[in-house]
Amino acid sequence: MCPDAGSHEVPCEFCARYRVESPEYLVDGKCDRYCTGFQTEYHSPLVSLSGYNTAVILGMLGLPVEEYGSIPVAEVPEVLRRVIRALNVERVRAPAIEEPFEERGALGCRAVGFGNTDEDTVRRLTSMQTLLVFAAENGFDVVWN
Repeated sequence: MCPDAGSHEVPCEFCARYRVESPEYLVDGKCDRYCTGFQTEYHSPLVSLSGYNTAVILGMLGLPVEEYGSIPVAEVPEVLRRVIRALNVERVRAPAIEEPFEERGALGCRAVGFGNTDEDTVRRLTSMQTLLVFAAENGFDVVWN
């Protein structure tokens, strides 16, 4: 996201929907006990990825695979170039593709991995492209956490 693009508070859409569809589930007039009744709406595009998928995309783009990071506005065009290349060259995306799996641990615990298709990777890269174009056009740094 581009935090310098700003944000503002809007009424919580879930609270509004509960008031109409399921008022019996409201807690003190809100959708749950932790809701403030408002949501933050950001003025920049958002890219929502799991930690694992973030690491895969950052690594693919040659960026440091860290939990928190940023791309200064001066570096945004170069990262955007890498995204466009990844979108257009299948072998660049190939390391991100994973087959689904299911494993049982020694104590019978079940682990399931849902895999990652090329379409998943293209969708994530396209979201990154949208964010980076916005940042480049408006002079913003990009951050992740």
